Amino acid sequence: MINSAIVVFVDIQADEVEALTAIYGNDWCVEDAVERRFSINVSDGSSLHQNHIQLQVNSACAWHAVS
Repeated sequence: MINSAIVVFVDIQADEVEALTAIYGNDWCVEDAVERRFSINVSDGSSLHQNHIQLQVNSACAWHAVS
């Protein structure tokens, strides 16, 4: 039962990452798929306000900011 739950979880994560890639295009980046680290570039459309946000998925099924 646990193995099938892990497979479903991984499939859901893969679908979420695919959706984020489709939505954000080149602004979304898979930094390390094995470590489940991702990043996104966020801006207000000008070159003055740009942020690079790094995220990591932990084993408790939640996203959290890396820094």
